[in-house]
Amino acid sequence: MARVYTTPTWLTAAGYDLTSLSTGAQWELVHAAALLVDGLTEQFFNGEPGENGEDYWYLDGAGRELACHRTMVPINFLTAIEVVGSRTNYRWDPIGSYGSSGALDLTYVVNRGRVLERVNSVWPTGPRNLQATAVLGWIEALPDVLSALSTTTVDSTSTTVTLVDSAGFKVRQVLDLIGANETARVIIIAIDRGTHVVTFDALGDQIAEDIEIGATVRTYGTMPHPIVRLANFLVGKMLESEDQVSDGTSFDPSRLKREATDDYEYEMFADEISAARSALTGHTFFDTIVRNFSRPTRPILI
Repeated sequence: MARVYTTPTWLTAAGYDLTSLSTGAQWELVHAAALLVDGLTEQFFNGEPGENGEDYWYLDGAGRELACHRTMVPINFLTAIEVVGSRTNYRWDPIGSYGSSGALDLTYVVNRGRVLERVNSVWPTGPRNLQATAVLGWIEALPDVLSALSTTTVDSTSTTVTLVDSAGFKVRQVLDLIGANETARVIIIAIDRGTHVVTFDALGDQIAEDIEIGATVRTYGTMPHPIVRLANFLVGKMLESEDQVSDGTSFDPSRLKREATDDYEYEMFADEISAARSALTGHTFFDTIVRNFSRPTRPILI
């Protein structure tokens, strides 16, 4: 599913006029901003349960105590890890201390965020030779994966889905809608606890088929607030040349100082900072966000 770090409702609240754009075009902006964020940081900020359509991730073993994803994306909800024998180099393991292939005991694995530490032992050496059942991504994670079944259909014009139970779901969470033949990713913008109705922005042509009743509705948590700000800013950069802002005046997104999401708003930065420019995004404030959330420039010695 395409990643989402903002949503049309938040972009409108930030001052962008999207009325001339179709629903699909608005989501294309959202997805393009996410791609830019991912490219700038070499990280991602939605919870992802696997890569390339699979239900697991491959990590690199290095013959030492620590193992990580190749771009050191944070690891969440680790439930299993296996050694893939066909990808493992056993030449430097003459006494078999790594074991063969197969599942490892998580009792002796400590998740330290970007890396997994194997207690009193080392990871076998090999590229992408550790198969981890885990959720990766920079997220404000829940204590556990939260999911429920839907009791209403979601089509291209839907702005709500009704859940069997909305307990635990919150505004700002990223929501995966998983049907038999169609999937979609949205952000929760409102919840009615009495009716268990969750509100989001309509998907338009982002889905080709309806998502049926009984679909799985799942969240791993929310994006970090700074990433939402960065995504909104980058959408402004994409719209800047077209002057698509609510009052029709020319708009420089580097001047965006106030942002509203859900039921609150906050100041983003001071006037004197907004005058600064730099190399990555064109603004010092947002360059700082990129640097703080980027892949480490030096690999951790493992």
